Amino acid sequence: MGMSIREALDQFELDNRARRLSPRTLEYHRFALTPFVAWCESHDARTVGGITPALIRAYLVSLQDRQLADNTIHGSARAIKRFLNFCVQEELIALSPMRKVRMPTIAKRILPAFTEAEVERLLAASWSKRDEAVILVLLDTGLRASEFVALDGSDVDLARGTVHVRQGKGGKDRTVYLGQQSREALGRYLEHRTIRPSGALWRNRRGEGRLTT
Repeated sequence: MGMSIREALDQFELDNRARRLSPRTLEYHRFALTPFVAWCESHDARTVGGITPALIRAYLVSLQDRQLADNTIHGSARAIKRFLNFCVQEELIALSPMRKVRMPTIAKRILPAFTEAEVERLLAASWSKRDEAVILVLLDTGLRASEFVALDGSDVDLARGTVHVRQGKGGKDRTVYLGQQSREALGRYLEHRTIRPSGALWRNRRGEGRLTT
């Protein structure tokens, strides 16, 4: 009798933590895989070897029937694929049943860009120099919310117009660039703040802690 799916999931999570994956990735794997394990068990598949392509397809269809977003369904399929690849790596199964399952498609949507008038309205509604800088830096860099609020003072080089993003998507660092208007707005914000190099770049309205999402 092979290892149970729940035991394998515990080993998968331990491996992810040992590899120092981000807390957000760990949380997402848990979010995506816990209901999958429950689904398998409710369909009499309690060991890793009992997971079949047909069972995975039926689970993905059940997510569609719940009218979940395309990205959510695709993300669940990715998490299942990673989990089963881990099981192959650990020799819990010989081949991954995901080899025979096609990944769900995602409808491609291009988000419309802000018009100049919309940007002007956003800036007009800003309450402070911080808000103005937040709007312009986000528009220039396209940072994710988690990346944005995690910025420290040392991550910004106004002279060069660069922002160093640490541990972004996939746990990778990268550099993004500021335009003239956002550099000036950020400079005005920093003139009225004492930001330590190791301290949060964006503080809450009371200035007592890091801005949160």
